Amino acid sequence: MAPKILLTDNPLSDMGIARELAPSGFDTVIARSGSPEFNAALADAEYIVGLGEVKMDDAFYRSAPKLKLVQLLSAGYDRVDIEAARRCARVQQRRRQCDRGGRARDPADACGVPPADLAA
Repeated sequence: MAPKILLTDNPLSDMGIARELAPSGFDTVIARSGSPEFNAALADAEYIVGLGEVKMDDAFYRSAPKLKLVQLLSAGYDRVDIEAARRCARVQQRRRQCDRGGRARDPADACGVPPADLAA
């Protein structure tokens, strides 16, 4: 499966240019923030590019378990909960360790990640 890029559609952005510039070999989805298409694409998006119209908090990161990069096309990051992003990064790192054969001290805690942090 090709890695997915989620581009947030915005009336101020020319999505035609975005489509032309999208790298080959990626599944590129263009959707308005908060739309059903956007929410569905979050589940397997690895990259998100946009103006940050959606609040990026714990719930957002739980909805995007494969997320590797958020590229904001804005001057600030006031809609990004930095602590939630850090928590998400730690959870993702632990998941990757488990995927590579890491052993959990207790199988119920998925390599030390509290079950609440793994909930989708």
